[in-house]
Amino acid sequence: MSASSTRGIGALVGVILIPFKLVTSGWHFYELSQDGTGDTRSAVILGDVSNLTSYASRIAYAVVVNDEDPETRAVAVTVKALCD
Repeated sequence: MSASSTRGIGALVGVILIPFKLVTSGWHFYELSQDGTGDTRSAVILGDVSNLTSYASRIAYAVVVNDEDPETRAVAVTVKALCD
């Protein structure tokens, strides 16, 4: 994998930021586990799960734009399509 374009570099920068976002999402899930059940809680959980799939999509995108192996690109494209 090599980042030879600005699009590839931007995708890698986005991937570097994902661990920080995962910590925030994890903390939010912890806070939600302390609350009672309800419609608002369910909606917030769905939003956070959407964030997690967005992170997976960003990782797959970084692989697609930076990897030159067609086999792994095909897998990454499939993962991105499933996440989006």
